[in-house]
Amino acid sequence: MSKSFIIILLALNFALLAQNNKQDVIKKGKTLPNKVETKELPTKTLPKKEKKENIRVEIEVDKGSSDDYQTITMGQYGLITFFETEEKENKQASYWQFDKYNTNLQKEWSKKEGVSRNLSYVKHYSQDNKLFILFSQKGTFSNIYRYEYEIISIDVKSGEIKSINQPLEINAAIEDFVVINNNAFVAGKIGTSKRFKRKMCCLTCLTLGTISFCKSMRYEKTDGFVITLNLSSGKSNLELINTGEKSDSKVASLSVDNKNGIVNALVHGKQKETGIQLFIRQYDPTGKLKNLIKLDTDDANELYTAEITNTAANEMIIVGTYGKRNLISTSMSENQMASNGLYLCKIVNNSQKFIKFYPFSDFKNFFGYLSTKTEQKIEEKIEKRKEKGKSVDVSYSLLTHEIILKNNNYYFVGECFYPEYHTEVYYTTDANGRSVRQTRRVFDGYRYTHAIITKFDLDGKMLWDASFPIWDILTFNLKERVAVLTDRSAITMVYSHGGYLKSKVVDGNNLKDGSENTPIELSKDDDKLKNSWGNDINFWYDKCFIAWGYQKIKNTKDENVKRKRNVFYLNKVYFD
Repeated sequence: MSKSFIIILLALNFALLAQNNKQDVIKKGKTLPNKVETKELPTKTLPKKEKKENIRVEIEVDKGSSDDYQTITMGQYGLITFFETEEKENKQASYWQFDKYNTNLQKEWSKKEGVSRNLSYVKHYSQDNKLFILFSQKGTFSNIYRYEYEIISIDVKSGEIKSINQPLEINAAIEDFVVINNNAFVAGKIGTSKRFKRKMCCLTCLTLGTISFCKSMRYEKTDGFVITLNLSSGKSNLELINTGEKSDSKVASLSVDNKNGIVNALVHGKQKETGIQLFIRQYDPTGKLKNLIKLDTDDANELYTAEITNTAANEMIIVGTYGKRNLISTSMSENQMASNGLYLCKIVNNSQKFIKFYPFSDFKNFFGYLSTKTEQKIEEKIEKRKEKGKSVDVSYSLLTHEIILKNNNYYFVGECFYPEYHTEVYYTTDANGRSVRQTRRVFDGYRYTHAIITKFDLDGKMLWDASFPIWDILTFNLKERVAVLTDRSAITMVYSHGGYLKSKVVDGNNLKDGSENTPIELSKDDDKLKNSWGNDINFWYDKCFIAWGYQKIKNTKDENVKRKRNVFYLNKVYFD
């Protein structure tokens, strides 16, 4: 075992022994709204509260309900919840119900819209009072030949809903989706082959309704793609992106610079000979390519991920993860690869001004999520190796958040995780009828360990770092779990799990202070929480968050209340 992994294994072993980890309960079934109750909650039990109304909405659901409700915040315009109903529009489409709540969690309208039955919710994008929701094909990248996606646009004020469905007979996997000037940009990767390449070369125009090709062809590699779709006319344009003859390419993410009318597409190219390369393709709102920027690195490191923020006209800051060259697995996505640190890069007038690398081993509080004793042991071991002139590689997989620009400083938030397994014993019978003991490794999900937050100045110098433990999350759904509030002198990080809101405040001076656990307020004083699952939280507006999820509640004292009830809840929470 290499030296670089010993530190990580030591940290994980100590922390696992010190924590009482509990897995989210995941139940299966269809959510059906039954009864909606809105309650104003007393503010005295809510964390760091303002003297404002704290409100809870409960929607009774079936006993076996799972994560069917989706919740999207729209700032001062309120929020939208939506889910797939049991009702069918026709043989090809199911009805989805969309409910709009204002900032007092009062329902203002409820609408149903038909969506093709083979599509599921993927991503959303919001602009002022407009919400755009992307639905795409169910199934895996390898078994879809005729790809289909649908975009629903919602005017949150009026409740007007429009939809547009697009078929594409290509093997596609969508990575991201944005909207600018009523043009949707849909990006990701497609399976390609030499035969597919020849057919594509025969097309004289990429304005398309459908692209067809042989279903039996073998996909030798992947190419990135960007589709530009006008949401009014329905006209679309497909661009294929190839970063090398033997390279697997994809468009990993999209971001919008509304001030300058630019869409940034992060292109990820990977091959065994040259490793990973990152490019930024900049488009105008119609999909016309304006600039192509290659992110340069050094001979020792390669860039894995990138979060792009346009700070001024013709200027952007990029923060992401990196790792040692030639140590990557070509079969893993860039988010799942164990990185060795963060980098910060500045681009001015399409030219890279600098790139700075910050290994995790140089962070002051990276292991602050562990016990003080364990943290000291790891830091002492790192220092001893440095004194001997030996390299120290601390490796973690990281989910990266968007960069936060505040008071002429950059803040980066990432969530560390690792895949968790257990060994299962089973028995088979050999040819002679004897029982043979066998073992197999079973994937339990992704275990989150901690979130990190770092502060950089305008010259890319790291000013401080802090960590926030999130050990109790084990899930198959890898996504951002920590919500961040920056509209204050300090920064608050918070996540929801097991009926509690767990938060930490960082102000640059108190980087090691512990986190707070606050129960999610129930509707009645005599309510007892028996179970909680599918919990989540997001920043809403001002100093307000919205928490949601599913709960099983028991109440044996209050009249006119069910003794046992299962609910989907929305809790409005203020942080001061």
